[in-house]
Amino acid sequence: MLDAIEEAQNNDVLLFSVRYTGAKDGKLNARNKYGVSVMERISLETGGADFDARAMLATALRRSAREPERVVAASAVVPLRA
Repeated sequence: MLDAIEEAQNNDVLLFSVRYTGAKDGKLNARNKYGVSVMERISLETGGADFDARAMLATALRRSAREPERVVAASAVVPLRA
């Protein structure tokens, strides 16, 4: 992890993580908690950001229920390529 952070910092690379962490009965086990903290640290220390896919999906579903006309517009966005 530290090597990845150092390489990213030395090369001005921002790291973003989108993670999906399985939870049993709504709770994370110790291994998953550690993994979440590693992804958060790598992202934050390189100037990127950490995203929880589960939370993103829930937010997207709530928004689509409130604003269905915007869902069609958002689906037409083309991702950037390096």
